[in-house]
Amino acid sequence: MVLGLDLPAELKRSQHKLAELLLHTAAEGMGLSRQGMASALGISLETVALLLVSLQAKNAVRIERHRLFLHKRILARLAAEPVTVRAYGLLKTKQGTSERAIAIIRCQPGVIMTDWVEGAADVIFAVQSYDRDSLATLTIRAIASVELMTEEIQLLPAR
Repeated sequence: MVLGLDLPAELKRSQHKLAELLLHTAAEGMGLSRQGMASALGISLETVALLLVSLQAKNAVRIERHRLFLHKRILARLAAEPVTVRAYGLLKTKQGTSERAIAIIRCQPGVIMTDWVEGAADVIFAVQSYDRDSLATLTIRAIASVELMTEEIQLLPAR
């Protein structure tokens, strides 16, 4: 793992929250110790240290002699970045079952969009989650919910 570039999803969420916290405390003119950061975010001191190194690798902060210097523009970009992953699915349903399939998929956890499409597939849906593992589980659950009505399935991962 390259620090700052390939953090696991749970650390990306913490990094996002830390960027927000640093911007907020800087705007309020407050200082915050590493222990204070850990307490505010509900994470360990070790995780705070890892996240600060990751932020330093992204040039969002600079650490010199126990002082933290912030690059507010980069921190603001990191704080604004979405911390979710998404996948799209295309289904070809059996004749006359697309409306029912859409109604069933729409009720599944993580599904954020369903619609009819024209072409080889007749249903499109989008699933969103906070990490790839749960995204995979939610996507499979959505597909399995219409299993008997589905002839073809195509998954389209998104960034």
